[in-house]
Amino acid sequence: MKKITLALLLALGHAFGASAQDIPRVMVVEEGTGSWCGWCVRGIVAMKEMQKKYPERFIGIAVHNGDEYVVPNYISWLVEYSNSYPFCIINRSKEIVDPSPENLEKYYQALTEPAEASLTVHGYYDEDTKNITFVSEAQFVNDVENAQYRFAFVLTEDNLPIHQSNYYSGGEYGEMGGFEELGSTVSINVDHVARGVWPNAKGAPNSIPETIVKGEAYSYSYKTKMPTVKNIDNLTVIALLIDYKTKAILQAAKTEGLEDIVGIHTVSSPEHRDKMIYDLTGRRTNGNGIVIEDGKLRIRN
Repeated sequence: MKKITLALLLALGHAFGASAQDIPRVMVVEEGTGSWCGWCVRGIVAMKEMQKKYPERFIGIAVHNGDEYVVPNYISWLVEYSNSYPFCIINRSKEIVDPSPENLEKYYQALTEPAEASLTVHGYYDEDTKNITFVSEAQFVNDVENAQYRFAFVLTEDNLPIHQSNYYSGGEYGEMGGFEELGSTVSINVDHVARGVWPNAKGAPNSIPETIVKGEAYSYSYKTKMPTVKNIDNLTVIALLIDYKTKAILQAAKTEGLEDIVGIHTVSSPEHRDKMIYDLTGRRTNGNGIVIEDGKLRIRN
């Protein structure tokens, strides 16, 4: 797990204020899957290929059902779209898509319209309290009135062991990323597995104001307990910018790993040397922000 420093906080401020013009839209695939589903190896192969080919513009989220990796509030929301496995939705359009390698590639190539906003995300972990604080910031390319935009946060974990049913065994149904050469049940490690969604899949109400000003940055933070995971170093932090009116994902961002906010040395200061508060630009503030307190770095919100 990475260590965060004050220099990094200053750098984050510059990143959050970056220009938001001609921004590529990120492709988000939320897939219904499960270890019992023999056809679901299509999604395993497809998301692995897409991640390898398009690491900056592809985000895969495998939402499991019926096995040890189920996230109840995530899958109960996703099955409102479909309950025929495997399936996925792409940027939360109304179309239900089979998550085959060919389909995901086709939809990626069709995703040519620029995004409405730039987006960044970071996750901060406090080992003392076992809390995670997600921080995301959006910068829009146009003014918007009566907006109903929301932030939502997702954690996924890679390299998780699973006993996966495999209907492609033996090759009767053609090639599928090597699964045709494996048995009918295979012990493998899978990636992109959803471990939690906060505050829920629909996003946080009032996390973005209704009146959006072009070029202005809008940030939001959300604190929660760390869910059960196998290895904290294999986590990916994801932010979703959701239009609550249309249900679509307007933009998304991800970062690998959590920043460890425990154990940072206190910065000397002639006043309040035991408690200094910084906003996301690295400036001192008297309000909410990132606090250096008793030798530890914490987020106050």
